Amino acid sequence: MPSAEKIVEKNFLLHHKDIMADLDKAETDFSAKTFFKAGTDVADMVVKAMGPVVASTSEQLTVSDPSPFPTEIIVNWFAGIFYEFIELNNLPEIKTCYKAAMADYPNLKDAVTDLFAGDDKDAVAAISKFAASFNTVITTCK
Repeated sequence: MPSAEKIVEKNFLLHHKDIMADLDKAETDFSAKTFFKAGTDVADMVVKAMGPVVASTSEQLTVSDPSPFPTEIIVNWFAGIFYEFIELNNLPEIKTCYKAAMADYPNLKDAVTDLFAGDDKDAVAAISKFAASFNTVITTCK
């Protein structure tokens, strides 16, 4: 099996124009503050550079852009990458993991919102809830 470096090198030569177009779209979307879309653009770029993951089964995953909240810049960017990578590759195990992680998402959102608001006490409480339920995510994602 070829190394990741060789795969990226080959795919970059084959798909250079498309990869660069995705990068340009990601930059434009990020500048326009459409972070979820920027994340899906990056995921497209990663799949073109690395190649798709071959999965044995397929399952549809439907989510919507979770915007807006104060951490949308980072969280939605990563969510977009993760969503598009999963959607393009039809990975049921990761979809199950993703669904479990999204159940814990409100706790993370509350923690970050409280931190930005300067409410340390509530932020610590939300982080504690996040940490307590994160074990379920880890178990699901094994």
